[in-house]
This record gives sequence, C-alpha cells and structure tokens, in this order.
Amino acid sequence: MIKVNDVLRTDADFENAILFKNRVAVTQYGFTVDYGGMIESFDKEYVKINNRYYQRASYEFRVR
Repeated sequence: MIKVNDVLRTDADFENAILFKNRVAVTQYGFTVDYGGMIESFDKEYVKINNRYYQRASYEFRVR
C-alpha cells in the first residue's frame, strides 16, 4: 500500500499509484516541478502526468 510522501521507484509503485488514483508530485534537485496529478501512463524511461512527460531517471515522484 502506498502512503503519502512515499517515493515511487519500481514499476509496481507506479502501477499502484495509477490503480489507487494517487496524486503524485514531481521534484528535481529538491525543487517541486509539478505539484501533482494522477499518473496517466509510464514506461521504463518516462512518466506522463498532466499531459507532460518526465524522465524517471531525472525526477523524483512522491505521493501527495
């Protein structure tokens, strides 16, 4: 079960966030880039939130 402030790291984490419709914030270098939305899709390299694509390796995805 995903809890608030958990960082999404694995495919299973991202799948659970989609399944439970968790809002996810996107951060980079400690700064918030996107205050949150539901994950629309993801693959090994990118995560799509609010019609924007973020590289998994460059950003941190945290449950809000």
